[in-house]
Amino acid sequence: MKARQFFYLSVGVVTLLMAVMGAASLFVLRETVIVMTFDGRTPRETDVARTQEILEQRIKAFGDLFDVRSGKVERCAEGFTVRLRGHKDFSDFSEVLLRHDQTRLYLAAAAAVHEAFEKSGTVPEGFSKFTILHERVRPGTWAETRKANEGVLLHERPEMVFSDVKAVHFAREGWFRRCVITIEFDDDQTKQFARLTSKHKGERLALCIEGEVFSAPVIHDEISNGIVQIRNIIYAKKAKRLYDLLRIGALPAPLKVLRITPPATRGEASIEVAGDNAAGK
Repeated sequence: MKARQFFYLSVGVVTLLMAVMGAASLFVLRETVIVMTFDGRTPRETDVARTQEILEQRIKAFGDLFDVRSGKVERCAEGFTVRLRGHKDFSDFSEVLLRHDQTRLYLAAAAAVHEAFEKSGTVPEGFSKFTILHERVRPGTWAETRKANEGVLLHERPEMVFSDVKAVHFAREGWFRRCVITIEFDDDQTKQFARLTSKHKGERLALCIEGEVFSAPVIHDEISNGIVQIRNIIYAKKAKRLYDLLRIGALPAPLKVLRITPPATRGEASIEVAGDNAAGK
């Protein structure tokens, strides 16, 4: 009888210890180390400082999506060492850090071209097909019957390309707290945008970042003050992501990953990343 009681007591103690150790592991932050360098030309000091600032801002803006608890960017002989701490391996977060895509403005195809595409299913030469997610379409327009996830044809050549802007503001207005993003262009961008909107009145202009179209409103008149407001993004998370992408801007030069040391391999061999496969997109 005593032997049986001792056996059950031992099992209970072992189970309790395992539970305590499992719970304690939840509070232990693990570290992923990513070492990266510039891909190509030797950077200027201003590019190095700006790149470090952008990497730090991207960790703050998008780290929560990957459950990153804390992050730190340090300069090293090879370029930058990024330390990400949390409860898992953050190797995939390197893709967020490497992004080099600039903001592009494309003109959309005319309504007749869209209608021909919908009938034939063939993308015309000189155009590319994109999808606008959750865009509000005003009643009474030619696009009224389209779904929220709207397919749109854009000219392959962008009308305007920029890495950053003078300022970006985020606000919520009205009873339904709709998201409003206000973009302020610098002087050169203001002149370019004024010429663009003056020349293409009545056409749709799409704002695209990282291959995703966030908005494609109709140009009603020339915009000469360099201030643009985006109001047709329904979902707050999507609007906040666009705001962060515009606010942080693109890297001044592409980066590539040299090696990644996941938490599980601390003290062991790091993962060497081939340069061709690690270049920023």
